[in-house]
Amino acid sequence: MPVVPLRADPDPRGGLVRWFDVDGDGRAEYAERLDAAGRIDGIAWDRDADGTPEDQVDLRTGPSGDARHLVLILDSVGYEAAMEAWRHGRMSLFPRPTRTIAPFPVMTDPCLTEFYGIGPCLAIESCYYDGRRLRDGYEVYARNEITSWHRFTDYAMAPLAHIPTYLWPRPWLDHELRRIQEGFSGSPADTYTGYCVGTSATGAILGRDGHRHALIRVDRFCRRMVHDARGQVCITLLSDHGHFLGESRRIALIDALRGMGYRVTDRLIRPGDVVVPEFGMVSCAAIHTASPGQVARDAVGIEGVELAAYRNLEGGVTVVGRGGTAVIIRSPAGGLRYLPRDGDPLCLRGVLDRLGADGRINADGAVDEQTWFQATADHDYPDAVCRLWRAFHGLVVHTPDVLLSLENGRHWGSATQNRMVRLIGVHGNLRAAGSSGFAATMAGELPPVVRLSELADTLRAAGVAIPGGVSGR
Repeated sequence: MPVVPLRADPDPRGGLVRWFDVDGDGRAEYAERLDAAGRIDGIAWDRDADGTPEDQVDLRTGPSGDARHLVLILDSVGYEAAMEAWRHGRMSLFPRPTRTIAPFPVMTDPCLTEFYGIGPCLAIESCYYDGRRLRDGYEVYARNEITSWHRFTDYAMAPLAHIPTYLWPRPWLDHELRRIQEGFSGSPADTYTGYCVGTSATGAILGRDGHRHALIRVDRFCRRMVHDARGQVCITLLSDHGHFLGESRRIALIDALRGMGYRVTDRLIRPGDVVVPEFGMVSCAAIHTASPGQVARDAVGIEGVELAAYRNLEGGVTVVGRGGTAVIIRSPAGGLRYLPRDGDPLCLRGVLDRLGADGRINADGAVDEQTWFQATADHDYPDAVCRLWRAFHGLVVHTPDVLLSLENGRHWGSATQNRMVRLIGVHGNLRAAGSSGFAATMAGELPPVVRLSELADTLRAAGVAIPGGVSGR
């Protein structure tokens, strides 16, 4: 789609009619009608250039029953980036984007496994410890062992092709959008789903400018798809998670653990052994150890580590921060208890006070998961109690003994990858920027904020055909 119209005429209703030369003949033959709020609510064609459209499609009533569905999954596009684009007139086919909260650790494969309701995911990422040995991440990716959600997509770039995408993100994003455009046009299916890793690469390598570029390309892509389908398409956009956009430095995790006396190895044999997978450059880390409590307390003192968590002997989750420790416990009657011990690492005392004053804490001190979500969706660590519990109870098959959430601006992962690229965008930790993705659909407005694990059911209720299992937990 052309980036700007040839002309824009006032609309009697208070909006605009933008005229475009789509076929490149120098004449404005296609129009988008914008309402007073700037949203596209109709399209038209003036093929003989007489100033009167021969064909018009009203988009105000939503897609007809004959419309096909196009679902586009954009890796790593955060809510704030989507909202900025929407406020500035991009994504004008869609209502206001909704904010989604990803599971922790904020990694694509667990996130999309939760979205499709087909968990648990095999592991947090492709380099993982299976209890016997440390699996090679590239081998796992080459065999598609961790990407079970791929079976619900019609187009997803082969995992090993992600490497050049992160080296040359802009042309590879265009390549992905072109493949999805061709795939949708040639598919007889009512619903076509495409996944773009290029949006993650543009953010990771080019930062805020990269995401702005990507969303402008996606906006032009969506508007061209509506043109080509003559309005008979319902497009849904969603991301797997967000992105912290700021330069990031790799932490010295293995060096620090070795300096403390731990043996970093590829299998657990003796006391003091730790296995630390290092693959993608992300703001979280996994550690396997026979002494999770001690390792967590030691690791949280490493520069760049903000929080450490582990499953304790009672089956609960212990959260360790530099300012203290708290425990998360499942109540027999339902709900989760957050018990600060010698501090408040998740900064939830104020939330607990408000919930207590409102009578929303059960007699045993537990809070149901929906209440936790409502009360903490806007927190610096959104929905942290429920996300940390899930991380150690069913999110992945090969659950690490210790999970680290790093500070914004710090990451862990492959030293080789770290030498190849300068990272300006990162995700993985508990904080809001990386945890907050977005969703928007031409089918209608969605709730302001939803868990990613509940988004598929929310979209189904709006009329979007999302395959997979039952969402939620």
